[in-house]
Amino acid sequence: MKRISFSNRFFQFINTYSIWVALGSYASHIFFCKLYGTSYNSIIAVGLALGVWFIYTLDHLLDGLVLQGNTTTVRHKKHFDHRFYITRLLIIVALALIILSFRVPLQYYPFIGLLLFLTILHFGINYLVPKRVKKLLFLKEVFIALVVSLGIASSALVGELKMDGHWSSLPFCIFLSVNLANIMLFSYFDKEADQRSKTLSIACIYSDLTLKGIIYVCVFLSLVLGIYEFIYGQLGFLYFLIFFLMQSTLLAITFFSSYFQQHDRYRFFGDLIYVYPLAVMPFL
Repeated sequence: MKRISFSNRFFQFINTYSIWVALGSYASHIFFCKLYGTSYNSIIAVGLALGVWFIYTLDHLLDGLVLQGNTTTVRHKKHFDHRFYITRLLIIVALALIILSFRVPLQYYPFIGLLLFLTILHFGINYLVPKRVKKLLFLKEVFIALVVSLGIASSALVGELKMDGHWSSLPFCIFLSVNLANIMLFSYFDKEADQRSKTLSIACIYSDLTLKGIIYVCVFLSLVLGIYEFIYGQLGFLYFLIFFLMQSTLLAITFFSSYFQQHDRYRFFGDLIYVYPLAVMPFL
């Protein structure tokens, strides 16, 4: 039997249970609070991390249940095989989110309601709308990128404003472009698995060349906006550096796709970009 290296087991664990996703949501939210000059609320940051983890885990669990274990990805198979454990963990996290909701400042409620509505809408479209209808206007990746960007970046604007904030909308556009490139990159690598499990994704609609072209356009658009904001706007060097590292990572994954395809490295490093802000947090 072929042994799996420690690094590959580590990659698999992080990818399967969305560790970087939760930690990255927390780190990136604080990053945008610093960028926009709003007060950092620990309840909101923790709730956001738990909420994003809950959504990702529930999505993987539902996919595993729909496919009845006949999956081609490790994360879906693990969620199906350990569905009773995962379900209990989801219930615990849901209760924790309910408890945290009583400590959330009132001004966040409308925004949380919007995110909740968009999330329910996503699940409804993904699991209830027939594929033949979704193919007519397939915007799954765009919709997810928008919701993620709103949840992480725009939620930072709800807090108490300070005088040293950065009020340009371009940082949000930079982050949205990064998210869109990242999600489409995942679809690109998951294309064969999605086809075998008959899961609809943007990679199943467009050719590999076209999809890679769209990914490059999204990354370069975010790069151009970041350079413009750094030179002509008010984007500080450390904020620009984090965006640049995110963009560089996505370009590397796209260009060296054969390497990152192995052992799902693309997912490990693609989710890791949202944790990058932790490296500069003490200096912001």
